[in-house]
Amino acid sequence: MDALTVIDIQGRAVRKPFDFEYVRRNAEQALSAQLRRKEVTLLLGPRQCGKTCLLRWLVSQVEETGKKRVLYLNMDSLDLRSVFASPAELARFLLTRGYTRGDVAVIDEVQRLQDPGLYVKELQDLETGVKLVVSGSASTEIRARTREHLTGRRRVVDLAPLSLGELVRHGGAAGVPDAPPDAATAGLARRLFEEMAVFGGYPAAWNESDPAERVAVVAGIYDTYVKRDVVDFLGVRNVARFNDVVLALAGQVGAPVTWSEVATLVGADVRSVRSYVDALEKTYVLRQLRPLSGRGRNEIGKSPKCVFVDNGLLNACGRGFGAFAQRADRGALTENLVLSEILKGGPVEPRYWRSTSGAEVDLVLEFAGNRIPIEVKAGALPRPLVPRGLRSFIERYAPPAAYVLHSGPVLETTVQSTPVRFLPAWTALLQRPWERA
Repeated sequence: MDALTVIDIQGRAVRKPFDFEYVRRNAEQALSAQLRRKEVTLLLGPRQCGKTCLLRWLVSQVEETGKKRVLYLNMDSLDLRSVFASPAELARFLLTRGYTRGDVAVIDEVQRLQDPGLYVKELQDLETGVKLVVSGSASTEIRARTREHLTGRRRVVDLAPLSLGELVRHGGAAGVPDAPPDAATAGLARRLFEEMAVFGGYPAAWNESDPAERVAVVAGIYDTYVKRDVVDFLGVRNVARFNDVVLALAGQVGAPVTWSEVATLVGADVRSVRSYVDALEKTYVLRQLRPLSGRGRNEIGKSPKCVFVDNGLLNACGRGFGAFAQRADRGALTENLVLSEILKGGPVEPRYWRSTSGAEVDLVLEFAGNRIPIEVKAGALPRPLVPRGLRSFIERYAPPAAYVLHSGPVLETTVQSTPVRFLPAWTALLQRPWERA
């Protein structure tokens, strides 16, 4: 990959060199597969998570085949937005430059357009035959407006910040799903896991080797994305209160959230707090982990947990960037990282489980109708002692397998007939054995 075709301010196709180190992404296959479909492809994700780099990779792959022409436009450019102010102008450019059926037009940062959903819809309606791949950061607006205008004519690919597996692969090792990784891969995975627990997975942070520079990058992303972009996009009136809600949620990571308590803490009403949280979820800042309630009145089924999509953003919310090994909040950071990594793995709706007697399981995943419980511990367990909450869940639901992710060795025991495997968290995230339980 040495260059890509872009558009200059006069609307001319030119070549520009690549100026970045690309980390291979798990979404590559899904995005490439979309080129064979006629629907508009939407690549969505938080700002600075690597969408532009992934699109540049896609452009280079199309060009290398020599079978299709591909054009890349970044709507961050005010001049480009002026040149192609209407879909008709862009369609005219494509046709007069000889772009035809099967060729590809990539429109990056589409949220910068005045009405991105309508723009893309009208461009598609002009039937140039050119495949449209569209990227944007404003998830709420783009999803809503393209759903409104492109019903049945769009496919969405979501991109999160870098995952542990992607960083391990970039470091020269590879996790083997069906077998334990070798010692070198496991050692690399552990080091990266502990760094991700502090700095998260935003690519810009991993371009820096100096911890102080990483802190500055992550703090900058938090300030520009959460404090400014999300606030401006959502039209938040009381910015101080919104920021207080984010800080309050960061302080309760790993624990069920009671909206009335948060509202009292920040001096807001419950409706405002919940609207802020819904907005933060739609803009890729956090996810709500809802409780599993399946059998009886002795299970808690209302209060969610809030999981930050990126540990770097979590630590930017007042937790700080101290070294992982010396931190008192290793448990909360480990649980949040494990949950966010599992969410990056694909379409899954994780839950947690808690009974009225206080028994709790950090995470419950459902595959093929089976509920797989996962407990997360920051420390190393020397013996396979099953936590009380996990034992209670097994006795109630009889899952085919259960897991304890910790920082110690591989161990195994059984509760009733359920095998309980104790695995290092970093190797478990590479193998994902619960998907095959």
